[in-house]
Amino acid sequence: MICDPRDMLTVIEHEGRAPKRAGFDLVTTYVKANRIKTLATMDGDEWYHLRMKVQTSFLRPGSADPYVPDLGLVTDDLVTYFERGHSQGDARDVIFLYILECLFQFCFNRRLGALTPHGAEENNETVTQMRALISTLARPPVIKLHRLWKTKAYTNVENSMNHLIGLAQSEVKLAFERLSANQKRDPDSPHLIESLLTQTDLTPEEVVRSMSDFFFGGADTTSKNLGMLLFHMAKYTDQQEMLYQEIKASIGSNILVTPRDLAKMEFMNACVKESMRLAFPLAPGPARVIPQDLVLSGYRVPKGTLVMLCNTACLHDPALVHDPDGFRPERWLRNRDRMKNETIPTVCYLPFGIGVRMCLGKRFAEQIMRLCLVKLVQKYELRLIDDPKDINITYQIFPTIDRPLRIQFIPRPT
Repeated sequence: MICDPRDMLTVIEHEGRAPKRAGFDLVTTYVKANRIKTLATMDGDEWYHLRMKVQTSFLRPGSADPYVPDLGLVTDDLVTYFERGHSQGDARDVIFLYILECLFQFCFNRRLGALTPHGAEENNETVTQMRALISTLARPPVIKLHRLWKTKAYTNVENSMNHLIGLAQSEVKLAFERLSANQKRDPDSPHLIESLLTQTDLTPEEVVRSMSDFFFGGADTTSKNLGMLLFHMAKYTDQQEMLYQEIKASIGSNILVTPRDLAKMEFMNACVKESMRLAFPLAPGPARVIPQDLVLSGYRVPKGTLVMLCNTACLHDPALVHDPDGFRPERWLRNRDRMKNETIPTVCYLPFGIGVRMCLGKRFAEQIMRLCLVKLVQKYELRLIDDPKDINITYQIFPTIDRPLRIQFIPRPT
């Protein structure tokens, strides 16, 4: 486990063409038993070739921009959900449904209907299986008995994975049928699944693997990060008011929000960064199995060692970050001379990883969080119902709080 930014940079610079990282052993056991290969579980050259096929569609600059109109409609449904008074329970439950809806739109070009009573009931199995997978992986077994026989935890993972991969298979089939019916695809269409089927040399099975990975891989990460973002905005009301003033100056009361609007809201983007600094998306940080011997802090670390980058510790280190426990979005802004207000080593802030193993969903996750934050703060004043002094951040794979997230959504004057 390393905390020195120089050592962290050394590991990243020597990660190799196909970096190897630790995964969830329950999932690894499942995919091996069923001879399934996905980006999340593959390694080596086989992983590299599939990754190179798909990453352009996910990571090129502006790749998430065409989806903003559709995601805006999903976010409008979320705002309507709160308007109907559904804000008294744990806000994380609603956020989870919202993220599933966004991901379904991204991955399969269809609405899941998770935020409507009829849609939630119709898709209850998908929601249930996603929750079951996440809760099981959050409590990994100490002794890996699942490698010998089907334990309860393994059976939970097996049932969930079977459902989610089956869902991806049926959605890819539907996309094929839509393409066949339309004969040719509109080049301006922002449908990711159709782009993968028509603009790459991916096989249908590889599309299934990529979409299933993206769908269930992004659900828990994005929902928990968004939950922490809303928690921080509700807790730090002064910064929330500054954000509201920026939103008013940028878009006023406009319902339509464009990618250009989101890009120019510097304080909003700084709030997103600061939230992920305070509650780093993964504890302690990204990990790599180093492919060669490295010298770290004067010690020779042999090839094959799992090295953990302790980004969480670095981002709370007063030697590296000014007022590390405070919520200070302005640290990410530039002054009038366009100089950064504060310089934090880039290698310390890697919420989506770095290099060829960077999270494929980076641009999409950021766009979802930004759009949701803007539309909610534009419409409501967010206030924590519980005393923030009694609330602690904990990790269930990803960051969350140790009690229900109860937020009061107070309509702003029109």
